[in-house]
Amino acid sequence: MNVHKFIVGKNFGIITVNTYIISSKNNSIIIDPGDEWNLIKEHIEKMNLKVNLIICTHCHIDHIKDVKEISDYFSSPVAISEYEKDFLENDELNLSLFFGIKFKRFSPTQLLQDNAKIKIGDEYLEIIHTPGHTPGSICIKGDSFIITGDTLFKNSFGRTDLPGGNYEELINSIKNKLLKFPDNFIVYPGHEENTTIRSERKNFNY
Repeated sequence: MNVHKFIVGKNFGIITVNTYIISSKNNSIIIDPGDEWNLIKEHIEKMNLKVNLIICTHCHIDHIKDVKEISDYFSSPVAISEYEKDFLENDELNLSLFFGIKFKRFSPTQLLQDNAKIKIGDEYLEIIHTPGHTPGSICIKGDSFIITGDTLFKNSFGRTDLPGGNYEELINSIKNKLLKFPDNFIVYPGHEENTTIRSERKNFNY
């Protein structure tokens, strides 16, 4: 399983967003296509990959803005948490009202539950429900990595002062669901630099 990281966000001012492509053989899954979808399209076409699925770690505008474009172009299904449906239709919840950015709305093909297994090639990803940043925030576990969206960052964690946020739930998600993974697991967050479970466990004092 390979992880390709793209830093995008030209439509969000100073905010940058990490979009990921997970590939196995000629199959791929796109995680959080929040902006600059042409970069993702070009990479997919250059690598001759099939887009099996698009997954959103949560439904804030900086993680979902270009889902519709990618989905339409590659005729690929879209998966979100079963707890995030309301965010797609509520511009206060998805923060598009806050940013003043309109996006093409989409309907998810699949609603993900905790511990769901997603097949890619001959391998599997696991969905981990990690509420706190939003009620339906999910992380995506691979063979030696975890994509954490806005739940866990390097030396930090996601905001809980936005609609639907809950500080106690976020801390619980990190302590009891993420920091249990092996030390050498790479953490691919929704923003900024990568880290490891070892580093985050060492620095997590909550």
